[in-house]
Amino acid sequence: MRKLYVCFLIVATCQLLTAEEPSPWTKKLEEGVRLQSQGQYAQAETIFAAAVKESEGFDRNDIRKAQALTYLATLHQERGEYSKAQPLFEDALKAVKETKGEGLDYGVAVNNLGNCYRLEGKLSEAQKYSEHAVAVLEKAVGPVHPHVATVRSNLAIIFQTMDQFEKE
Repeated sequence: MRKLYVCFLIVATCQLLTAEEPSPWTKKLEEGVRLQSQGQYAQAETIFAAAVKESEGFDRNDIRKAQALTYLATLHQERGEYSKAQPLFEDALKAVKETKGEGLDYGVAVNNLGNCYRLEGKLSEAQKYSEHAVAVLEKAVGPVHPHVATVRSNLAIIFQTMDQFEKE
């Protein structure tokens, strides 16, 4: 299921990037993703942290801050560093809401935060964010969209895990 989440994040993040020739910004983030996929976490973290710092100088309505925060949060999440990932996902969520409103990208950001809580075992928080993500995404893209199905799948894992804990 972890691979399903990562694919969802990558698809959603790609939607945030333009379809034009990759900018130096995009190339930098792609290099970070390449390094992360090769297990070179320290180098990837350096790139993503620099991107976050650089994004602080961008216009308030520039989505790149949310992108950089999401990449850095995902790196920490992949390493099991949830206490570092969660505030970054929260900041990305705020940045997306400010720049894009409560549409598709916001729903994806809500799901990312919920999934981080799920992976850490904070199931009630995960449930809250995942249910909110379903509602946002259904409103933005309709109930039969693949993103909605992915979030519903994450929500099912939460419920299944909660049920297992109750039986113990």
